[in-house]
Amino acid sequence: MKLIALLVGGLLGSASASLWSQELSVTYRFKQQLAPSSQLAALEQTLPKEIWERQERILKNKYDLHILNYCNSKSVYTFDRAIFPPEEKVQILENVSITFYKDFLNRTTYKKSTGDSSAGYGNITFELDEFNRWTILHDSTLNVLGFTCIKAILPKNDKLVEAWFCPDLPISDGPDKYRGLPGLILKVISNQRDEWEAQSIENKSVCKDMVWPTITSTVDFQTYDKQSSGSIKRR
Repeated sequence: MKLIALLVGGLLGSASASLWSQELSVTYRFKQQLAPSSQLAALEQTLPKEIWERQERILKNKYDLHILNYCNSKSVYTFDRAIFPPEEKVQILENVSITFYKDFLNRTTYKKSTGDSSAGYGNITFELDEFNRWTILHDSTLNVLGFTCIKAILPKNDKLVEAWFCPDLPISDGPDKYRGLPGLILKVISNQRDEWEAQSIENKSVCKDMVWPTITSTVDFQTYDKQSSGSIKRR
């Protein structure tokens, strides 16, 4: 992993006014572990051996790069590109991409989906209050990009979200929809399967490139979670 630029100066200050005025861009690596072995076994039985072996190699080595741009109490988190094994020629027919727009002063997140919405992806705005239930484990730390990060856990639908945040980067944001800790979240593991980890942090101007959507209505997080879990589409 390579750190493009360390955040110094005003970003390390403690005044909330200065924290909201920062601009930065973080690149995250998103890796999804293989499906449970029972599902893989069923898939293997339906495919010829050569095709299955190639598919398995791609699934094990493929990952995505996501970008978080933060500016003046708002952030945009979006898919950048997929990285496949260089020896495999992969044709991408269609891509499903989700973008999260977080407004910290108004305490809302807008989730926008592009691509195939048949799997229950949809556009919806929800409140940020679901992330005030973190439990911080001060004795558990991890080094990410040279920063000392502290572990926090969050129970969610009988599953567990683990996050590592950096108090030296005092912005309460992170990858995907995750946020709400006293420092930038640099790593998340959800349900021991989905993993986000920061690959670079750059202190640069991003405000001019951030286009904010028009938001007409907002639901609470419980409603959003129900719709997501139940694959209910909302446009």
